[in-house]
Amino acid sequence: MTAPLFLDSMCSNITWNKLILSRRSVLSLIASVPAFAARPDYANASVEDNRAILEAVVDTLLPAYKGSPSGVELEMVYDLQRLSAEIQNYAQMLQLGCDWLNVRATQMTGKSFTETTSDIRENVLKQAFDEPENSLPQVFATRVRKDCMILYYSNPVAWPALSFNGPIQPVGFQDHWKPA
Repeated sequence: MTAPLFLDSMCSNITWNKLILSRRSVLSLIASVPAFAARPDYANASVEDNRAILEAVVDTLLPAYKGSPSGVELEMVYDLQRLSAEIQNYAQMLQLGCDWLNVRATQMTGKSFTETTSDIRENVLKQAFDEPENSLPQVFATRVRKDCMILYYSNPVAWPALSFNGPIQPVGFQDHWKPA
């Protein structure tokens, strides 16, 4: 059995500006750099810096209604924060999307997105949805709405107000044998 072609290049030392490093040295150097140092600033601070904007977005998308809790009451901003840690580029999308909402609200009213009325926030979000497909505002608004809907309707706290008793599993339909 022959060795792969790249084995020789993997085992050789790297020479760069008369600095000789073995593969082991390079890997240990990379491993010694903290993970947070490699992340851009927007990934570290996006959700905390935009918490108020995200709360306003979630409250606009899912307000409290006839006994059902609002998205803010269900602490969906924490769930969005969790998603931003788990999904690549999600934190950046939240940062840039919140910035876009703030700029658009300021252009329209002279106030930030969080300082405007619910009607203005709805109008700004509608403008984001109406942007061209795959543009940042449209992707932001669509993705955050989708995630909020999934998070809201999968939360058992919201089920009683929806007249939903919960999923049928693991018990299943108890009367499946009866004719309809």
